[in-house]
Amino acid sequence: MRIGSKRYSSRKTTNDTELRVNAHLRLYFGAMKAQTLGTTAIKQYVAHRRRQQAEPATINKELSWLRRAIRLGCQHEPPLALRVPHFKMLPTENVREGVLEYETYRLVRNALPGYARIALVIAFHTGARKGEIAAIRKDRIDLKAERITLPGKTTKNASPRYLPVYGDMKAELDMVMAAGSSDCPFLIQRAGVRVHDWKKAWATACKTAEVPEALFHDLRRTAVTNMIEAGLTEKEAMEISGHKTRAVFDQYHIASDRRMKANAQKLADHLKAAVEDAGGRQKEAIN
Repeated sequence: MRIGSKRYSSRKTTNDTELRVNAHLRLYFGAMKAQTLGTTAIKQYVAHRRRQQAEPATINKELSWLRRAIRLGCQHEPPLALRVPHFKMLPTENVREGVLEYETYRLVRNALPGYARIALVIAFHTGARKGEIAAIRKDRIDLKAERITLPGKTTKNASPRYLPVYGDMKAELDMVMAAGSSDCPFLIQRAGVRVHDWKKAWATACKTAEVPEALFHDLRRTAVTNMIEAGLTEKEAMEISGHKTRAVFDQYHIASDRRMKANAQKLADHLKAAVEDAGGRQKEAIN
């Protein structure tokens, strides 16, 4: 069975997805015809991946790719698949809820080399995805207008958008752009060569900051949470972060202790006012 890829639509995650598809899905289902794929085979694959100690979230991701491949097969002319079987996803208990507090952000930032440091600064302030940040070109940065332009061809959902430049960003961007090689058009570079990833630098910096479990993707959640706490509407926050659906956005918005305490105080003040108002009316009735 052919497992469909994202090459036709030129998606940015093609290479990573293809590697993971080849490592597991193609290896297991490669010799099977799509028409014969049913719930039994899917359950057997899940059991197989569980024996390999794969996390439920990882297995669900692989099943979503397989389901997508079969749906594309059904849409093909002539059809390569006749129906889409039921895919029962596994319950997940390992959904990440972490955010980077500002002090932790500063510790990690100060332990990173320049090319990874600026990537962190942008992600912390805007929630942009790693691939989007790696694709930023210097000519798309307008410090005077205080914005970074992300063309549709560089975003995950192919929709162009702007990233605001604020806080630490302006000074950090100015410094990196002044120090970078003029021969490389990309912002994230090292010795004049574009950098696509910074996993090792990130892991080392997080270990130094004593947060070895932190992921770069946590910054997306951090930024969204900070935006909501700052008073931005959900629509405004989604315009910056690039989320398209409310359901996905809600996964990234984590209510912090500060916001919970503030909300609790608002509720307490409201109830206190209601009690006082009721007491006042009762006194008036007695008089």
